[in-house]
Amino acid sequence: MTDKGKKGDCFKANAEKILNNCFFNKHKFFENALLCHGYVSGAKGSLAENQVFVHAWIEKDDLFLDFSNGIQIILRKNHFYEKKRIYSKSVIRYTPEQVAQNILKHKHYGFWDDFFKNEIMTLEEAKEFL
Repeated sequence: MTDKGKKGDCFKANAEKILNNCFFNKHKFFENALLCHGYVSGAKGSLAENQVFVHAWIEKDDLFLDFSNGIQIILRKNHFYEKKRIYSKSVIRYTPEQVAQNILKHKHYGFWDDFFKNEIMTLEEAKEFL
């Protein structure tokens, strides 16, 4: 999601990044990387600050990687989890093989699990996922 309240390309961008680097480019860095879907809160100062929404990113060891909306974010994973930007009880992790299988099965980049029935919630509604 962007600051303008529009959906971004996080599902497509991060799924393509992990698939391209694991299956086609065979980039060693992406070995054992996982595509993650989960609830995250909007950035402070943004229009989405008081919202929680479904997002996609990549985790590799202790790193959080996000290639959505034409940018690259690579930070320590605990930074987001400690700040509660990521609602840890909501995170579903997929291997590259599972990513490929889900794309073929569902014919889209995600999210694939019915767990994410509420695409956008308020901070109060999302407390159960902390």
